[in-house]
Amino acid sequence: MADQGQASDEPCRRRERGRFRRGLSDSFVAELKTGRFHELLGVTKSRCLDLQIRESYVDIYADGRRVLGLAESRRRPDTYEASVHEKYVAGLSLPDRRSSDAGPYARFAASRDFVVTYLSSLDLILTNASRSRKPEGQLEEKLIRRSLRDDSPVMFIDRQVQVHGVRSRADLIGIATWSDAWARVVLVELKQGLDNRIQCLPSQMSSYRGVLAPGGHLAADVAASYREVVAQKQELGILPASARFPEGDPPVDCLLVLADYNPRSRLLGRLRERSRSSEFRMKLALLQPDTFILPPPESWEVL
Repeated sequence: MADQGQASDEPCRRRERGRFRRGLSDSFVAELKTGRFHELLGVTKSRCLDLQIRESYVDIYADGRRVLGLAESRRRPDTYEASVHEKYVAGLSLPDRRSSDAGPYARFAASRDFVVTYLSSLDLILTNASRSRKPEGQLEEKLIRRSLRDDSPVMFIDRQVQVHGVRSRADLIGIATWSDAWARVVLVELKQGLDNRIQCLPSQMSSYRGVLAPGGHLAADVAASYREVVAQKQELGILPASARFPEGDPPVDCLLVLADYNPRSRLLGRLRERSRSSEFRMKLALLQPDTFILPPPESWEVL
């Protein structure tokens, strides 16, 4: 969804990339649980916003739009900075703004005053953000939220997964929860409607797999990071206590998910044709209309 892919299939290969890292410091987790960001975390959960843990920072999404970034300074521990897209805070006067060349993002010292004012302005921020939301981002977020229920075959733990030095991003990554529960990881690429990139999904998924799961198993640094993310999300009350990330470097299933697909389209036929020349087997799941849970894994088509 985030990467347009190429017209021809690429072989799966290991790429030069930086070390993958996800996770927060103990002090950052404490600030979210009981400290200066406690109320922000509470509102995030009560308003069904989506909080994702990155490398020493968190992103908070609403309908697929990033409505707040909150980062811990690497040079000055216990110092935090907030960032919000300029469009989302238009007409607002949030305190402790920092002057910097931050492109489209306004940056603030994440003080107590900022948090209080941000939360009091949240309705307007969400309204502003909703003007630029996209159906794919909304669907992605609904899938994440729905995946936390007991009947979901996959529990999603991150979205827009990107590795340092690599431009493309995988849409979703999750833990398998079916009969051989918690033994596998699922990497998902999502497309909605008659997206012409559907026929290029083998190339796109090969790119993600080659970076995140060379040889079909999650890279060691990726696995270690997500093991920490799951533990920290559980501590913050974002993931259920039952969630368990697999030990070691777990095998990865590559799943292509199509939503609102018109069966009369030829795109799926082209996808199947290109998948035949792929050196690894992908799986395909079709979402039913107005359904935001993956179908049972036994119904996934092996391409």
